[in-house]
Amino acid sequence: MGRRVMLGLTLLLGCSSTAEVPPQAALTEEVDLFIGTGGSGFGVGSMIPGPHHPFGLAKPSPDTSTRGGAPGFSHCAGYWYEDTEVQTFSQLHLVGTGVPDLGVIGLMPAAALPEGNLRPADYRADLEHRLEEAEVGAYRVKLLPSGIDVRVGATPRTSIYSIQYPAGQSAHLVLDLAHGLGGGETVSSGLRFDGDEVRGWLEHRGDMSGRYGGFRAYFVLRFSQAPATKTLLEAGQRRSGLTTLEGPAVGAVFDFGEAGAKVDLQLGLSFIDEAGAQANLDAEWANFDLAAVQARTREAWEALLRRVIVEGGEPVERAKFYTALYHLYAMPTDLTEAERRYRGIDGVVTTADGFTYYSDFSLWDTFRTFHPLMALLSPSVQRDFNRSLERMADVSGRIPKWPLAVGETNTMIGYHAETVLADSYQRGVTGFDVEAAYRRFRRAALPAAERDQESLRERDCGERYFGLGYCAVGEDSSSVSKTLENAFADHVIGTLAQSLGEAADADRFLARAQAYRQVIDPALGLAQGKRADGSFQPVAPDLFAEEFIEGNAWQWTSFVPHDVPGWAEALGGRERAVDYLDQFFQGTADAEDSPLPDLYYWHGNEPDIHAAYLYAELGERDRMAKWVDWIRRTRYNDGPSGLDGNDDGGTLSAWLILADLGLFPKLGEGRWILGTPAFPKVTIALENGAQLVIEAENWRAGATQVDAVKFDGVAVEGPFIDHAKLAAGGTLTFVMRP
Repeated sequence: MGRRVMLGLTLLLGCSSTAEVPPQAALTEEVDLFIGTGGSGFGVGSMIPGPHHPFGLAKPSPDTSTRGGAPGFSHCAGYWYEDTEVQTFSQLHLVGTGVPDLGVIGLMPAAALPEGNLRPADYRADLEHRLEEAEVGAYRVKLLPSGIDVRVGATPRTSIYSIQYPAGQSAHLVLDLAHGLGGGETVSSGLRFDGDEVRGWLEHRGDMSGRYGGFRAYFVLRFSQAPATKTLLEAGQRRSGLTTLEGPAVGAVFDFGEAGAKVDLQLGLSFIDEAGAQANLDAEWANFDLAAVQARTREAWEALLRRVIVEGGEPVERAKFYTALYHLYAMPTDLTEAERRYRGIDGVVTTADGFTYYSDFSLWDTFRTFHPLMALLSPSVQRDFNRSLERMADVSGRIPKWPLAVGETNTMIGYHAETVLADSYQRGVTGFDVEAAYRRFRRAALPAAERDQESLRERDCGERYFGLGYCAVGEDSSSVSKTLENAFADHVIGTLAQSLGEAADADRFLARAQAYRQVIDPALGLAQGKRADGSFQPVAPDLFAEEFIEGNAWQWTSFVPHDVPGWAEALGGRERAVDYLDQFFQGTADAEDSPLPDLYYWHGNEPDIHAAYLYAELGERDRMAKWVDWIRRTRYNDGPSGLDGNDDGGTLSAWLILADLGLFPKLGEGRWILGTPAFPKVTIALENGAQLVIEAENWRAGATQVDAVKFDGVAVEGPFIDHAKLAAGGTLTFVMRP
């Protein structure tokens, strides 16, 4: 059942606030696929309602629009809940990103079509949410005004559709290889009719993938019944009599007659070649049994969700939690195809021996919450993420930044594959060559004169950072942000050096991790740009100035998660640090919510999403609990605007899950900061066969303050607990204030 709309019927939620979920209750019923599909401005969630397997390649979902236009930023994933029409159903999507890409291989059912040339406007359909249904593994919509009923499912590497055309109307299907999202462009494509199958490929350059030259995608399409006629299209012009066609805007139109046709189809996908698409289709062939495909997809998700059992809590909080858990397994994308082959970011087709190869890593975002959480919930998956990043670095010589599909986009600052690999190693995730990774990190973090061999990556504004100890305003873009990220990266590599017994390196990098002090203006108690001569160049703290990337001085001042005591000292002492945080959060709490970026705490973007947990390290647990609870109540909801911004590959969803569990990662150190739980009891089935139980004594709805924490009955002193304890299983008890 869909939690938002069920073909015009309102779904009634249970009213009990503390009822436990019976063991047999399907947790997929708790997931609302419309959460995060709407929002406005910088609050757009960029989620899709279409079905997919955990980390699946195939993500068929409608791409929507609004007559008269709608903001392009709202369509990074193709679907926006505020839209009023369906453009097409495309097969590949990024989920929860801030830049549009993919959205290729468009399929759109239509009734009457003009006899001559076709334009996309000729086969768009009206969208009404009362006629739309989404549940885990399945999507369904009745298109208007035609009344065509479209049902969608997915296997890991194929899309499957069942289309019911009304009696007495024409039954057409348009295949559009020119379709893409944002400013994406299909530069070349090809289609071939091959008996009962349609084979094709396209070369697409999206807003991000275009940064590496774009990708080729291949497909093989199989129908349950042969079309009465099939005609190739070139830039919308019908090319009758042809069975093969190539060009930048190739498509096809299929006519199934006027007898209320029911047309089923399955489409295999590949980034390797046509044979790969055929192999994927054959390996996951469903014989057009959409119901069976949808059931198997639900079963896969149910098994995954059931590893985290929440007992009690408000229904709306449970919906938010399980939807976030569902979102957590949407990206990265499994690119390992039939016979374990994949196309790497060097363009070479390789075999994944002993691991699964993934791409679509939004690393500047996901290192903060997503990957540490995966190290707890699914360490074997995190191991394969690590091996995928390792393989990318091996073939390119570069530490990955933002690999998308089969290339590296070099998006955002920093090199947070370092953070992901180092942090997960500290959390006990092995199975990759950490020593080789460390050597690569070390080369990138040293001045050129000290490297044992050339490095194709180095710290941002490297030589100036190495010489001055900071990035200089006027000479380096985003100078403050880059300085703070470099200092954090030095801490991560320094703690890794300690773990590997590299004492001299550890001392050097940990000392250099103090570089954040260089850009904190003691007169203002805020991070500010510093000129090469050592003088500050102050800017207003709420100004999104060139010294910062995706943020301002208020937001970036908090980005010293690795040394909170030293950071407080640099701000002028603990009381001044607490005062900064109080103003930071209260400023946003007092402001009117709008589609624009928040000028103080901005949860919808990444640099400051750890900030509430800085209180815990300053000995202000009650303040931490207050603002963590405020964030999860005001920055998340159970509607289409349920995320405070695009999910950034699961980053915001992971934040909510962690907050609800009462945890937040201390990055690079193998520890967790203790927070405030949202539920009376959560039981996590760990991969090692043990259970981690997180319980809240004296729990009641709205309770946030924690008086004490115990693990297996023993008091936990201070704000931290080791990851190793939780990963071994046991009971973490938060004693809530009566």
